[in-house]
Amino acid sequence: MDGSGTPRPLPAGTGSGASLRSRWAKPITWVGAALVLLVALFARAEDLDGGVMSPDDGWFLRSARSEQLTGGIDPVQWLQQDKEWFKILVEDFGRAELPLTFQHSYLHQLVTRYSIRLGWIVGFGHVAALRLDQAFFGALTALLVFLWLRRIAPEEPLIALAGGALMAVQMGHVAVSRSGWGQAACTFFLIWMITIAWKMHTTAGERDTGKLVRGALGIAATSVVAYGFHEMATVYTLVLAVIVVLQFAKAPNGTARWPWFSRRVLFGLLGCVPVGALTLVLLFYSEYAQNTWFTSPYANQFTWLEIRTLSAKFLWKNAIFAQSGWPVLALAPIGLVGAFTRDMRWLIWLVLWAVLPTLLLFLKFENPSLARIYLPVFVILVVLAAEGLGVLWALGRSRGGRAVADAIAIGAIGWCAVSTYATFMAGPTHPLFVRGVHGDLPEGVHPLGTFQPIARALRELAPTEPVAIEFTYGPAFRVLDMGLPAEFVPLLQRIEDGRPPKLLIGPRREVEPAHLTSHGGLYELRAADTYDMLGLYVLGDKQ
Repeated sequence: MDGSGTPRPLPAGTGSGASLRSRWAKPITWVGAALVLLVALFARAEDLDGGVMSPDDGWFLRSARSEQLTGGIDPVQWLQQDKEWFKILVEDFGRAELPLTFQHSYLHQLVTRYSIRLGWIVGFGHVAALRLDQAFFGALTALLVFLWLRRIAPEEPLIALAGGALMAVQMGHVAVSRSGWGQAACTFFLIWMITIAWKMHTTAGERDTGKLVRGALGIAATSVVAYGFHEMATVYTLVLAVIVVLQFAKAPNGTARWPWFSRRVLFGLLGCVPVGALTLVLLFYSEYAQNTWFTSPYANQFTWLEIRTLSAKFLWKNAIFAQSGWPVLALAPIGLVGAFTRDMRWLIWLVLWAVLPTLLLFLKFENPSLARIYLPVFVILVVLAAEGLGVLWALGRSRGGRAVADAIAIGAIGWCAVSTYATFMAGPTHPLFVRGVHGDLPEGVHPLGTFQPIARALRELAPTEPVAIEFTYGPAFRVLDMGLPAEFVPLLQRIEDGRPPKLLIGPRREVEPAHLTSHGGLYELRAADTYDMLGLYVLGDKQ
């Protein structure tokens, strides 16, 4: 480490092995970064609307009132529509019983509204619009990892390229980036927040007011935007506050103070205040948040230990280690050596960011079985894996050793790339296909085109009346994307009033027990999606 506190890279040409020793090094590095970004975009955006819609996907689109948006390029009308939508959000905020909106990820919902408007011009539908920002920021995360490692190891561009490449094809990150959940964009801004905090930690002294102010503002801005995409930002902002107290009291020049007398700690904590304040608003003023996030819905059914045991089994079933990337997990421990060699504070920083969020989420969160809540930790593991490759390159000083290190790097990136391609595009016939990533996907079923059986049946039926949607929201937007009318209906009320809809789409486990049997078999199943979860029902002759 030099006097400024900047991590000291392994010197190029003296055993690093990750340096490029030619005048073409810089352009090759940036061409490589561009290729990494293109691969990341392809992995996340190819057939973006083909994957199954989760219930949350439909909730996001319904909460954003996507079906009420009208076509045409009219910014004045757009703003008026957004104003009316915002009123709905304000009126519904905190409602615990039968909420009308999804009371989080408001920025994700707003961006989705404008993505739909973009889709009118470019030519894509509601489902792709919902996932567009996740694919975009998910791909940018690979570039962000490259830039972060480029700054950490400026003389070792191969480490940065390897980190960006691993990030571009990491299975778990690609999975979330291809979904309608907000965690991929949230993770991008959280990692940006972590890089800002790291720069503040290593370059800003106690008297560097300008750097401290910029760092605090950067942390505040990125954490608030991350929160706008998903509320999991509160956990990672809390972790940052803990790390600030633990680490920021020691300045880059080596002088240390008690945390409560350190301006570095003060400004670091000030950056965390906005998200902390938003969290307190939820805690005290939102019954929805109190009942959903601050109180475990499983507390009356399972003990704390049972919840953690079941969650661990569920994460294993969902292939949590394959999602992280087996080569990433193998290289990350080696990366600890590289981080230690570079700067002890860098090692401590990465370890804290890998361990603290994982422990907090798994031991305290009411539903720790969701792999996507650990997404920023996946990114930290990739950074460590890139450092691990740097260690192998440093050890491979001979031509043969360097060839082995290069082969390991190519193999690691290649394995992650092929397994990700197999899991999301090639399908179950590929030997590296990982079915657990797709939840309850039946054996032998391709993860893309899950709605196609229902879509084919609808085209054959050619409905002129709106297709009724009940017990879920997602199918309505699939139908709208087909150019067919759809509406949300209170099915029981319609049946009791003697006006049952002619066509109905809903979850089979809800529709069949409740309405096909108990109401005299009014409907018959015409088609089901490939997950065998949704059914298309046609009104029969018993009406």
